[in-house]
Amino acid sequence: MEGNSFWIIGAGKFGLRAARKLREKHPNGKMIMVDRAPATLDDRATAELRSLKAELVTADGIEYLVEHLTPNRGPDWIIPSIPVHVAAEWVKMKLKGIRKVEPFPVPQFLETILPHPFRGKEGQLYLSHADFRCPADCPEPPNICTHTGKPRPGILFQELGDLDLPGFTALAIRSRQIAPGLGGYRPAALWDALEKVSGAQGKILFSTACRCHGVLDAFALPG
Repeated sequence: MEGNSFWIIGAGKFGLRAARKLREKHPNGKMIMVDRAPATLDDRATAELRSLKAELVTADGIEYLVEHLTPNRGPDWIIPSIPVHVAAEWVKMKLKGIRKVEPFPVPQFLETILPHPFRGKEGQLYLSHADFRCPADCPEPPNICTHTGKPRPGILFQELGDLDLPGFTALAIRSRQIAPGLGGYRPAALWDALEKVSGAQGKILFSTACRCHGVLDAFALPG
């Protein structure tokens, strides 16, 4: 993967893990870690961030992206590391003042056709082709599951992007491997999704997914 600047959204357990992996692979890379409450980090985590040479910014992650990410300014990679569907929330916030956005729970019937669904607190669906705990450092090979050694049962980002349902527009951002067990996306993927959503009407099924795991949100854009 080319590029060596990263915005890590979240400074908790997963954000710290992301910083470690990125520093191993990109010794000279620039890392900015955004967290709304970095004061909650213990001394050990704070010291580790200093040793990893990660710049810590106090801000809400989505608001930081809205304010600082532009088509001409941003990192090479964005790594979501908070329990929020970062891409979907960024798109909805960018649309404020331009389009009316009406979130609603992902329709229940999708639980019957998508793999291993788990319903989130705000009605989103978390999805996975795995019914087991995946290896933490899975390299996400294209055709074979690292854990089972068998062919993958499907490619989730393709399945979600290809959903063809009357009255719905489906959009999927692909989470790409930056290091084993660590995914993210380029800013261009966000801008492309925003452009497509901005030109749509009706109900949107918006997802972010890698080959195995993903999250799906739903919202409506009244005409």
